Amino acid sequence: MIELNEVTKKYGKFNAVDDVSFKVDKNELIALLGPNGAGKTTILKCIIGLVAFNGSITVDGLDVKKSGVDVRRRVAYHPQHVSLYNHMSVVDNLKFFAGVKRLDGETINRSLEENGLKDHASKKVSELSEGLKQRLMLATTLLGDSPIILFDEPSANLDIRGVLAFKEVVDSLSRKGKTIILSTHLLSDINEIANRIIVMNQGRLVAEGSISEIMRKVELNTRILITLGKKIESEAVNNVEEMLTKAGAKTVDIKADRIIVSLEVPDKIAVLRALDESGLIIKDFRVYDPSLEDAFLKITGDQPKRSKKEV
Repeated sequence: MIELNEVTKKYGKFNAVDDVSFKVDKNELIALLGPNGAGKTTILKCIIGLVAFNGSITVDGLDVKKSGVDVRRRVAYHPQHVSLYNHMSVVDNLKFFAGVKRLDGETINRSLEENGLKDHASKKVSELSEGLKQRLMLATTLLGDSPIILFDEPSANLDIRGVLAFKEVVDSLSRKGKTIILSTHLLSDINEIANRIIVMNQGRLVAEGSISEIMRKVELNTRILITLGKKIESEAVNNVEEMLTKAGAKTVDIKADRIIVSLEVPDKIAVLRALDESGLIIKDFRVYDPSLEDAFLKITGDQPKRSKKEV
């Protein structure tokens, strides 16, 4: 449905996007993840032909450079910053955007109802809370039932209720068969909803795959803190370390009656079973699995900041 091939966007000598290629299948929900300034917004603008770029992009089989107008008819774009007319009412904003898309009045009424804006229809945008502004922005984005939807940091100004409501909207759109790219730097936005993650940093694609695939790629280990019924005598330490290493432990740290083991997730049971079969009594244990946040920091955290803010 969407294909980028060696896309590069420069502002002077600054590479906002640097040789990025990826594909998005029909009905797929992709999270474009990365810190602020990673190039996410620029990629979305390239996809809908708002900025010139090197390389090629096709959307639903159309070349963005040659058929930009037709591409934009197929794509709904939710910008990072609220873009509404503050002096106009909620309903008049919807009428304006519906007019641009040549939609009828019934579409407007349905949008007011579906987005919980019916009771605010006559209010000016300047009178709305930030949450209601975001809700209205979402309503204008979804006018016209586009098959492809691009979200740019959609939950940045939402409270926890707003974030949960937004996730429900995205999940509903995904179940309806929409093709979605959700750009965000918030890991909470993508848990449980994204089919695949594309991690951006410094304008480059640095990782791609499902959450589980990315976790495996960065080789983060699980840690287990084990408390024994009695302390291990010094002469037995080496034997215990060797036994746990054979069971799959990457590192073993023994201090009196406590053992800290790092290992890959599949080896947890084997290590605990080895301890139990050795005759050592396990009084308690706690497992600390690596998180998506850990993976994200490992992928992006040790790279220097860019010299120019993303445009």
